[in-house]
Amino acid sequence: MAYQSWQDKLENFCFENNIQPPLYLVVSDTRGGRTAWSSLLSFGNDWIFQARFWYDGNNINNAREDVAEVTLKFFRSSIPLSPASSPATTSTTATSGGGR
Repeated sequence: MAYQSWQDKLENFCFENNIQPPLYLVVSDTRGGRTAWSSLLSFGNDWIFQARFWYDGNNINNAREDVAEVTLKFFRSSIPLSPASSPATTSTTATSGGGR
C-alpha cells in the first residue's frame, strides 16, 4: 500500500462524509532570533484545529501534516461514518435449538 499523507487522508475523509474541504493557515512566532511555524485548520466557521507543535521554516509541511492528523483523529472519534465508508452492516443471527 502506498504512503498517504495525513492531508490526503483528511481530504478523502471530508469528501466521503460531505464535509467541506479544509483551509490551512500557516502561522509564525518569532522566538529569540528564529521564527517558529505552525498551522491552523478550519472548515468555515464550524471547526478550528491547531497543530500540536511548532516547526522550523524548512518543515512547514510538517505543521500541516500535524494539524491534519489532529483533525482526522478528532473526526474519526466523534463523527459517525457515512454509509460509503462504514463496514457492511449485515449480520447473521445464529439460533439454537434450546430456547430460554
